[in-house]
Amino acid sequence: MEASDTIDTEKTSIKAVHRPMSFSVASNVPGFEGPSFFVSDGNPQTLLDTFVDHLEAISDTSFQLLSEGPFRDVYQQLRNRDESETKETFPPTKNLVEMLDAFLKELPVFSFNGQKYDIPMMKIEFFRRVVLRGRESQVVEDEPDPEHFLRDGNTSTKPEDPFKFLVKDGNCYKCVVTTKLKFLDVRNYLAPGYCYSKYLQAYDIQTKKGFFPYEYVDSLHKLNDTRLPPQEAFYSELKKKGISDEDYAFCQKVWTERTSKPLATCCDGIITWMWKASSKHWTNR
Repeated sequence: MEASDTIDTEKTSIKAVHRPMSFSVASNVPGFEGPSFFVSDGNPQTLLDTFVDHLEAISDTSFQLLSEGPFRDVYQQLRNRDESETKETFPPTKNLVEMLDAFLKELPVFSFNGQKYDIPMMKIEFFRRVVLRGRESQVVEDEPDPEHFLRDGNTSTKPEDPFKFLVKDGNCYKCVVTTKLKFLDVRNYLAPGYCYSKYLQAYDIQTKKGFFPYEYVDSLHKLNDTRLPPQEAFYSELKKKGISDEDYAFCQKVWTERTSKPLATCCDGIITWMWKASSKHWTNR
C-alpha cells in the first residue's frame, strides 16, 4: 500500500492505494517446483512482465512434457490419420492437431480470490501484458484503461496476439485466457462463503492463514525487514482492529521457524499451502 494524494469528497475518503509489490508462484511442473518470488524494483509493469514471463516459461515446459509424454500416442494417431486423410475426411486432421495444441498449451493458473482482488488491483499492468502484447503500435503511454480494447470489440486475434478471451462478471475477472495461460479463481469452484482457511482444512493442510501487516508495508524497503514488525503494525484502519496476543505469538513462532528471512518471502508458506490444497482439489475431482 502507498499513501494516496486523492482529494477526499463528501462521501469518499481514500487513505491509501494498493500497488503490486511482489508475487509468489508454486508449480508441480518439473524444473519449476517450489515457490518462486518476484519483488518489484519500483516499476509495477516490470514486475508484471517478469511474473507473466515466468508463467509462460512454465507453460512452454508443460506443453513439451505433455506432448512428448502422456499425449505422444495421441499425436502419433493423428499423424497416421493425416497420412490416410481424403477430401471427405471431417474434421481435417490439421484442425484436430491445432485444437489439441491449443488445449495443452493453456496452463491453468489458480489464485484464491484473484478475480476480485489481485487482477483488479493490477489490471492496468496486467492487461498491458496479456492483452496489448502483440499490439505495441496501439499502446499509449500511461494508458488509463487497456481493457477498452475489449469493450470496443477490438478482440480479433492475430498469430502473434496471445490474448484469447475473458469472462467478467461486474468487477470480477472469472477467467482470462491467452494462448499459453488460463487464469482461474479457485473460489468459483467452491461453495459460497468458503474462506481460504476452510479450503486448506478441507484438504488436510495443517496450518492456518497467516497475518500480514498490509498498512505497515507502505514502501518497498520494508519488504527487506529482517525483524518481525511490532504487534501494533498489524492494526487495520479499514477493519478498525489489530491482531490478538495469541495471533501475534503465532507470528513470532512462524518468524522464528523461518530463521528471520526478509518480510518479502513470507508468501512462500502461503503459496505452498495453496498449491498443496489445489493439487488435492483437482486430483480428487
